[in-house]
Amino acid sequence: MQAFQELQTKMVSTTQQLKIADFQIEQLKRQINHAKLVEKEIDRLPKDIRTYEGVGRMQVFGLVYRRVMLV
Repeated sequence: MQAFQELQTKMVSTTQQLKIADFQIEQLKRQINHAKLVEKEIDRLPKDIRTYEGVGRMQVFGLVYRRVMLV
């Protein structure tokens, strides 16, 4: 009986870990999709246009082509 309870506890723990992993995978998929969309929009801009980019708590003013090359 005790072995069954231990297995059940392990199963509950593993199920919770799987749910967390699935959630993290979905978050990363959304981040990848967002990054691709942003990259498409940036590619549409002229390469010599100056734009702002958030860096920490600052906004940095620079050229698009430099930023794309650094990424």
